[in-house]
Amino acid sequence: GHSAQLLQWPDQISVVSDGSQPDQPATPKYPSESVADGTSKPVTFIDDKGNNVGTGIISKNGNSVNVKNIPYGYKLSDEDSEGHSAQLLQWPDQISVVSDGSQPATPSYPIDNITDGSSKSVSFIDNNGNVVGTGIISKDDNSVNVKNIPYGYKLSDEDSEGHSAQLLQWPDQITVKPVNA
Repeated sequence: GHSAQLLQWPDQISVVSDGSQPDQPATPKYPSESVADGTSKPVTFIDDKGNNVGTGIISKNGNSVNVKNIPYGYKLSDEDSEGHSAQLLQWPDQISVVSDGSQPATPSYPIDNITDGSSKSVSFIDNNGNVVGTGIISKDDNSVNVKNIPYGYKLSDEDSEGHSAQLLQWPDQITVKPVNA
């Protein structure tokens, strides 16, 4: 059914048991509750058009799920005034983000401010948050290249044409996944 309270975009929603789950615990269960404390994994940030706008890492810290590396100019799509986001409790692989209002209509990326010919060292991070190697990221002729991706790995957000949005962030860490994943 429909609920008028949802139209108010509330911070709290009142619910009552329908009696169909008498053994159900009083508190809802979220996938993040079964994740071990200290666990982390890479995530992909998706904008309201379905575009991949970057990668980050979520981690479980006590009863909280934290997210790092939200792309500049974006915020979590369901973040409330206290900074909480229900989607993090789902322990997702993709996180929805929306413009935080600071972004121009034409997106810009940190790489736009990097001089052609620049390069720097990067760490490659696997889906458990472990460093699996180091490499070099460089900007040449307005494209970003990465060297020394560890054998058996590929960029976690690489599309079928070999593009990776995380490289546009000129990152210090790049998330990778096994080639056969």
